[in-house]
Amino acid sequence: MKTPKRNRTISVYLLDIKKITDSLAAIGATISSDDQIDAILDGLPEEYDTFITFKLDPYSVKDVEALILVQEELFEKHRSVERSFI
Repeated sequence: MKTPKRNRTISVYLLDIKKITDSLAAIGATISSDDQIDAILDGLPEEYDTFITFKLDPYSVKDVEALILVQEELFEKHRSVERSFI
């Protein structure tokens, strides 16, 4: 299951992944937490590469989602600071 983030916010991206896993579960295809986490991380853009190397042990889908949401907030904060200097 490869779903690139593209121009969506992280919130929308994570919701889309959840919809896909819920749809698959509805037809009897069980998706493990590890597979769901892999799908989330695989679809992230290059700016998240350093984040992807960080792992919790054990980690849950909720842990990964929370960390990615915080990371997006940091990216947005830095972008707005950069824009104010232009």
